[in-house]
Amino acid sequence: MANYGNKESVRLCKTGCGEIVSKVGRTCDECSKMKPGPKHPCDRCGNLIPKTQKRCDKHWLEAKGGSRAAIRPRISRELRRQVLLRDKLTCVSCGLSVASIEKARGVLVLDHIVSHVSGGPTSLDNLQTMCAKCNRAKWLWN
Repeated sequence: MANYGNKESVRLCKTGCGEIVSKVGRTCDECSKMKPGPKHPCDRCGNLIPKTQKRCDKHWLEAKGGSRAAIRPRISRELRRQVLLRDKLTCVSCGLSVASIEKARGVLVLDHIVSHVSGGPTSLDNLQTMCAKCNRAKWLWN
């Protein structure tokens, strides 16, 4: 298992290809296709998977409640800077502001307006600056 920051540990394919899988000791869908043994199609997308599985890893993770959200790519430093400066280092919800980008660390966070799990892109138009308290309240409210 690889650890991505303070997020939940991520499980990687046991063949060593680097793909993310749903359970420890599993192989990714691509490596599963190459393994010998009986196969059947995934009930959602039709990818061939071992007979012992009901769904491919992608759909297993979706059914689990979007666990892939924990492993989304980091927001680049430049994009983070652009969003913070666009919002004038101020929380869009409560108005809390800081004097500099250096002081924003730990106080202000970037929030996806349309959540990443719901398909929202990590782009300047879909990110906003919020204080940690407002971001947590939004997360709990939704």
